[in-house]
Formats: sequence, C-alpha cells, structure tokens
Amino acid sequence: GGGQIAAVTRSGTNTVEARLFTGFRNEHLSAATDFQGRNRDARIAQTFQSAFSAGGPLVRDRAHIFLAYERQDANEPLTTGEVGTAAAQVATGIARDSLTRLLSVLARQYGTDSDVAQTGQLARRSVSQTIFARIDWQINAVHRATVRLTGSDWVSPLSGGVDQPIALREARAGFSSREAQVLSSLTSHVGASALNEVQLAFGTSRRALTPESPGVPRGFVQVRSLLPNGITENSTIQFGGNRLAPDDSQEWQLQLIDRFTVQRGRMLWTLGTDNSLVGTRTLIAE
Repeated sequence: GGGQIAAVTRSGTNTVEARLFTGFRNEHLSAATDFQGRNRDARIAQTFQSAFSAGGPLVRDRAHIFLAYERQDANEPLTTGEVGTAAAQVATGIARDSLTRLLSVLARQYGTDSDVAQTGQLARRSVSQTIFARIDWQINAVHRATVRLTGSDWVSPLSGGVDQPIALREARAGFSSREAQVLSSLTSHVGASALNEVQLAFGTSRRALTPESPGVPRGFVQVRSLLPNGITENSTIQFGGNRLAPDDSQEWQLQLIDRFTVQRGRMLWTLGTDNSLVGTRTLIAE
C-alpha cells in the first residue's frame, strides 16, 4: 500500500501580494560532455518553467484567497538506434546499413510508417501543469471554514512500453496523468479546551498509456552485423506495438472525516470517524 501527504504552507492575508517566477535551461548550460562521453549536440534539451502566485483579502479580516499556478515545458529528444557515426554504431551495437535494411523490410512487409522517423533523435515535448487555490473564511470567533483546490496535468510522449534498448517510435507509448482534489473543512472551538474539525474531500485521477501504433502486435528482430571497429555484434530491435499500452486507469474517492479533540490536564483525547467511498476503472492491455 501507499499514501500521499499534502503540506500547505501559504494562505491569503490582508495584504495583496503577487509573485512571478520563470526559469530556462538548455544543453549550453550543462557540462561539455556527460557521463557517457556525449557532447552537447548529442543531448539537445530545453526546459522552460513559469509560475505565479497571488493572494489577498476578499473581506478584510474575514475572508482571504490564495492562488498559484506552475507550468514546465520540456523539449528533450529521445535517442534510440542512433547510428549517425562510427562511434554511435559501436555504442548501439548495430551497423548503419543493417538498421537501414531492417527498416526497409519492416516498411514493405509489416506496414511500418517510413514517412516518420523511427530511430535516431526523435522529437519529444512534455508539458506539466499544477494549480492550487485556497479560500479561508473566519465565520465568527468560533467557526473557521476552508476550501482548497489542487490540480495537476502531465503529458509525456514516447515515454513508455519499451522492452529493448532499441525500440522504434511505433513501439512506444505516450503517458498522461491528470489529478484533481477538492477539500472543504470546518473547524469549531468548543469551549476553551476542545476542538472539532469536519472535512469533506473529493478527488479524481486518471493515468493513461496511449500507443503510437494502436492495434499493432509487438515484434522483435535480432540483427547480427559487423561494426566499424571490426567486431560482430547481435542486437534486438522492438517494432510494432508494446505490451503495456493501451492502459487507462481512473479513480475517484469521496472522504468524510470528523475529529474531536479535548485537552484534559496533560492528556489529549481524540475521538473521530473516517469514512471513504472509492471507485476505480482500469483498462489493461493483454
């Protein structure tokens, strides 16, 4: 089993505040070579981040709001079956002419799309977004209400369904994830030493793997080729579909919590109830 903990450290105040953040990173801001000895041209990548937050009073001293949004756009090509140089052929374990012949056969006999790049550096752009909103309302000296909304969305193409180091574009799958939660709570002081808190929450989530080539069976080809360094190597190439996609998992949860605490001397007594209703639906590739 597992769990998730959300910690909220910001809320609106009587002062109107707004913040803006942005960041950028690409291959020119990294080392000249990485731990695999690849130079910057072989690992082109760009990441752009932007975010803002704002908060302030809806009714001074009574109701306050706080909003935040963050987005990240990442352009990081996927490298698979890169055979542009002699060194790349040795590192990949397959000669360029052998891979070219294989792709030709797959296009003629198995319907692999030859108009789309299946190997090399494949363009890939992922996007992630997060939103947060909170409203606090001091109803009176005894009761305080809070409503909180969080949501996230992530799209990552060509990131799943791979069984072999060399897998064609058509054998891969894109991953997407979307989650949202709404939480409302009412905190009430009962006398000088007791507190009651009621929380009602609803959350949904959906995670999916979408194949690049829907309905196409998975296949493997073992290729034996003579590399530029004079060594003969065997390589296995994955084509067609994959065993993980399509996959579509959806969940929703409704939760009601009522917690009563009272302080008696050095003892803190807690009494409460936690009730959950969960629904799931899963589509699995078999």
